[in-house]
Amino acid sequence: MAYSKTEDPDSDPKAQTQANAGATVVRYHFHRAEGIAESQLKPLKGLSELFAKDLADAISTITRRRLVLNGVSLTQVEPLGIVAEVPNMPLRFLLELRPSGIRVLLGLDSHLVFALLEALLGGKKVQSTNPERDLTEVELSVLRDIDQVITQEFLKTWQAELGPSFGLGSRKTTLGPDHLDPFRDSLLFVCLDLSLDGKAGKIALVYPVDVVEAIGDTSARQTQASSSAEAESSARKVTFEGIRASQLVMEGCLRDSSVRLVDLMDLKAGDLLRLDSSVAQPIDIRLNGTSRFQAEFLGAGPKKAIRIRTVAAAE
Repeated sequence: MAYSKTEDPDSDPKAQTQANAGATVVRYHFHRAEGIAESQLKPLKGLSELFAKDLADAISTITRRRLVLNGVSLTQVEPLGIVAEVPNMPLRFLLELRPSGIRVLLGLDSHLVFALLEALLGGKKVQSTNPERDLTEVELSVLRDIDQVITQEFLKTWQAELGPSFGLGSRKTTLGPDHLDPFRDSLLFVCLDLSLDGKAGKIALVYPVDVVEAIGDTSARQTQASSSAEAESSARKVTFEGIRASQLVMEGCLRDSSVRLVDLMDLKAGDLLRLDSSVAQPIDIRLNGTSRFQAEFLGAGPKKAIRIRTVAAAE
């Protein structure tokens, strides 16, 4: 079994058949038309698009060059087919999705890596005659900020969708897609097509199919939690509506006022009791024994009234 790194057989079957007619090496059809339903892949495709847009903006800020997102694709591919999709990824990260423990391979192809290096080094040409060479330690050091941005934007995008409980472990790696386990009989390949100052490049994300179930489980838990919160809020509202008409005992009290016991014992009808409080001093208004307001006495026609001055802070 062999393959070339050129045409996609899905793009033009007729042209590929003609090309294969005179060829000694025929590319194997790695793409899978069946497998996971498209509706199940939509959440992962949406997350990938959000991640790509935010990442393009963040890298543009760092490099001061315009990084343009040209497109996002998601396909199911046989494990061996990943090599044909991204033949060279000099910069790779192994991401661990927590708490699921699923491992994801994220890689930047050589064209994008060298374009980023040129931008970070002020336009100095760093690409050698061999665009698929390994990166030097100095070049890896220069790309450190890009490394952090990629993982931070990935974490931010997934947390926004799956909640703060989502975590991410990350490290640079030389591992390939064949080290992702378990991948069952296929992998999910997300390709971000980008261009920096007109130089095209790719970022590849290789997921085991288990990620679809993990996203679905997390989304289901969030939906259930949201429904529970809404139900609790509705119950509180019903309870509040039921007690709104209830009556409370209101009392008015003067602070820091005292009277001698002997004066209270000798009080008779018509006596005037002089207190220590000033006439302008507000009174405490208590509801069921709890101080809630400070107010002053007023007259409202033939009845007494109080004017609220301040509201006590809720405990």
